[in-house]
Amino acid sequence: GEVPAPPAPLDPNAAGDVNFDIVHQELEGFGASGAWYEGWLPAHYYKNTLYDILFRDLGLDIYRIRNCYAYDSLTDTKTIVQQARIRNPALKILGTAWSPAAYLKSNNDINAFPSPGTLKKDAGDPCNIAPYYYVYNAYAKWWADGLAAYESNSIHMDYISIQNECEFETDYDSCKFMPTETSSYAGYDKAFETVYQKLNSTLGPNMPKMLAPETMGYGNAGAYINALIDVDHAYGYAHHLYSDGSYDSPDSFIGGMTNFGSLYGYKPLFQTEYERLDPPGDDFAAALNMALHIHNSLVYEKVCSYFHWSLFWGDAGGLVTLINPWGGTNASYTINPTYYALKHYAKFTDPGWHRVDANTNSSVLRISAYKSPNDSNMAIVIINTTDVCDINLTLSLGSLSPLSSEIYRTTSDSNWSYIGTFNSSVPLLLPKKSITTIHLTGPVNFADCDAVQNGGFGLDSDLDGDCYVDLLDLDIIANYWLRTDCAAPGNCEGADFAPTNGKVDFRDFADFGPQWIQCNNPTDPYCTPNW
Repeated sequence: GEVPAPPAPLDPNAAGDVNFDIVHQELEGFGASGAWYEGWLPAHYYKNTLYDILFRDLGLDIYRIRNCYAYDSLTDTKTIVQQARIRNPALKILGTAWSPAAYLKSNNDINAFPSPGTLKKDAGDPCNIAPYYYVYNAYAKWWADGLAAYESNSIHMDYISIQNECEFETDYDSCKFMPTETSSYAGYDKAFETVYQKLNSTLGPNMPKMLAPETMGYGNAGAYINALIDVDHAYGYAHHLYSDGSYDSPDSFIGGMTNFGSLYGYKPLFQTEYERLDPPGDDFAAALNMALHIHNSLVYEKVCSYFHWSLFWGDAGGLVTLINPWGGTNASYTINPTYYALKHYAKFTDPGWHRVDANTNSSVLRISAYKSPNDSNMAIVIINTTDVCDINLTLSLGSLSPLSSEIYRTTSDSNWSYIGTFNSSVPLLLPKKSITTIHLTGPVNFADCDAVQNGGFGLDSDLDGDCYVDLLDLDIIANYWLRTDCAAPGNCEGADFAPTNGKVDFRDFADFGPQWIQCNNPTDPYCTPNW
């Protein structure tokens, strides 16, 4: 027979482009979980350094914790969240229940064995139409009471998921729900809706955003989503990736991700837990695969958020492994390569950013790009997947002329190494098996006055916030002239200039005057930008 022709050699030269004008999904942020081993972190000798590494340097946006109200202590979680928010005041919290308290469980245990480990049933209604029913109302009250307890411990949950891996029974904290109620298992649809109604009645607009159904994979999520009583009550759809394929074959997920995104992408999509579990994913091979899972989730499924499972862990694994936390100066820690894989995406992006169009002509490169709401910051992440050769990428940024740039690279030999600045006229070297992030700053592009104000660039003397300092602002000062009760929040519509003393007088007028007749409305060509 004929001998097949050898494959064509891989071209070491490639071209690519980023179009910041073609916008895709909005990001909610990147996250990781601290649901277990939380006691190890506050006890660690190097805890302050670790808090910096985990909550400042990584760029984490969302911290995922357990709702373990009424059966476990909140003390360590409270300490970690307080320290985390010192490093990142904008950090958000996702609270997930692995199990409700044992008194709500059919087996009186927070794990799911003996089976069935679901919600318990209670006495039926007086008409005996349903001899027994699942304790959905008591379950919803547990959630409401739990949120109140966390709030009293300075832990505000921005998002909640009522059950981790709701289709799964196991010998650790778990509680199985079927999409709809059966004789053996409570229905996720009724549980979710009852919790929503309870929180909406008690918290109203201050209730956390509810995610559903947080199944083991996107392949299992559809049945639970389709069973929801009112999909409008779910802010977004969440899932993990464990049951969808092999961690070591990231591209095998692409078809399923694309299909799930096309079916359910009308809401924000969250991938809320994944890592290589056995053996622990703490080497560079796992990090490179992790970067590919992030890329594929963002580009093909179009998720708004990607979570690694363990932010820190004990014996092995985790983005950071904690070692001998109670050993005083003998304690130590290891920052694993997976930490840097997540950092390549998380460090220079934030909630509210958008993914934008990015492409290359190389089959071995994966590229994605992101921009801030005012176009002042951009990030490009490129993975060279091949171990055959380095690639020289000529990358076009279209009409963008960045004001500054910085490039960081991770390989099997180096983590998050600074390699210089970006120059579109010089090919960018992408070593084989590497992850590269380009961070760019550009001229701010505000669409209107509201964007200017929201971006923090309002003029101090523009008291009415219309991007003009004029008679309307002077009229505000006149209305409060010589008032002495302006120290309350709002300072009489801002007429009592900082430092505030509660009075509106000539000192405030002196602060107001220098910006007279100035304007910074981006839609007015006669105004001068101050950003």
